[in-house]
Amino acid sequence: RAVAQNVKFRTWIARRRPFVLAKWASTLDGRIASARGESRWITGEAARRRALLLREEYDAVLVGAGTVLADDPRLTRRLGKAGPLPHWRIVLDGRLRVPETARVLRGPGEKLVVTAAAPTHPKARRLSARGIRVWSLPGRSRGNVDLARLLAELSRHGVTSVMVEGGAQTLA
Repeated sequence: RAVAQNVKFRTWIARRRPFVLAKWASTLDGRIASARGESRWITGEAARRRALLLREEYDAVLVGAGTVLADDPRLTRRLGKAGPLPHWRIVLDGRLRVPETARVLRGPGEKLVVTAAAPTHPKARRLSARGIRVWSLPGRSRGNVDLARLLAELSRHGVTSVMVEGGAQTLA
């Protein structure tokens, strides 16, 4: 029980990276969206409440640009159970497609856009000027982000746990 209770901290100490939890909802046939492409409410109220409780337990919540474009989530803690613990809202956006007006980029707390675009990209500069962290971590494939570097960088910033709430591409 002690190992399970401390898995986030142990991963951060032993592996020098945050513990990562992938969270998703799926239909009975294993899809993460309905036949019409809708993914917002394929779960019931109890599952949505559990997801909000999980957010209270993790230092960061991560989604991909596709989720932001489709759902415009806030990714905030809304239950008030975490107290003053830091909370990062992270968007993987290799090509900087997310609108600057996205809800995830508003409000208090740490907001981070991770991209493969150069730090000198005009949109990256505008986001940075608004106090949003923008990390350029290009991966091997064009437009993709280097996830190992991202986890290492998050660890250096004291992030011990990340909950991934992304769509199919981000989860894969």
